[in-house]
Amino acid sequence: DQDQACVVLSVSFNTTGKMKDPDGQFLDMEMEAAGEIWRAPGIGQDLKVAINGKVALKAAVAERQIQMSVTGPLVITEERKLKP
Repeated sequence: DQDQACVVLSVSFNTTGKMKDPDGQFLDMEMEAAGEIWRAPGIGQDLKVAINGKVALKAAVAERQIQMSVTGPLVITEERKLKP
């Protein structure tokens, strides 16, 4: 890729945790994704990333007794062009 020898890394992850929103509230977060990373070890850089999956955020608003849940696609892409 771009005259650089690359190693293609197949990656997948399934993770859960907490995320703080801009108002300081904590949301439960789940992410599941898989994809590939094209890494050029000769220059120590990733030249391309393509990862797809899904993400879910959940929170409770105690003072209103509301449960909120948002689920949607997760797309992580990057492509680097090297200067000649």
